[in-house]
Amino acid sequence: MRLGKVGGRSVNRYWHYTTLLAVKKIIASGEIRAIASVPQSGETPGAWFSTNSQWEETVRKVLLDTQTGKQTEPLSRDALWARGYPPARIEVNPVLVNLHGWTKHKTMSEDSRKMLKNMERVGRNWGAHPNEWFVSYESVPLTKCLSPIEYWNGEKWVAVNVVIR
Repeated sequence: MRLGKVGGRSVNRYWHYTTLLAVKKIIASGEIRAIASVPQSGETPGAWFSTNSQWEETVRKVLLDTQTGKQTEPLSRDALWARGYPPARIEVNPVLVNLHGWTKHKTMSEDSRKMLKNMERVGRNWGAHPNEWFVSYESVPLTKCLSPIEYWNGEKWVAVNVVIR
């Protein structure tokens, strides 16, 4: 999805997808932190974004099922919402943040080829498209994001009533 034109060139829209619970932590810290998605994996830390305007399938979350005491399978956007964990998204201003696409990331990062191939395989199996993946190797301050922060209400993305400062 295109944001519009900046300096005569088209600019994509980039969202950081997460849950509303995580957005509260992001707001408290004032930034989208560059972290490894799998701790202690050796993965290059990054703040990840997607150009997919509906949902980034790789943002599936695993929850603890309080009835069985076991972890759920990775849950999609709609499954998270149905379980009371509304998905959320924050749009970054691409003019203010240095983003690298998946292809460039594969050549720039020190991640192992095996890890990168596995990330891509899992993402594709879940219906994601690596050409929609973008990363900042630095944490992204909320001052470089666009309002409003949005959450999924089960039918569409709607604004969260918070102010980014």
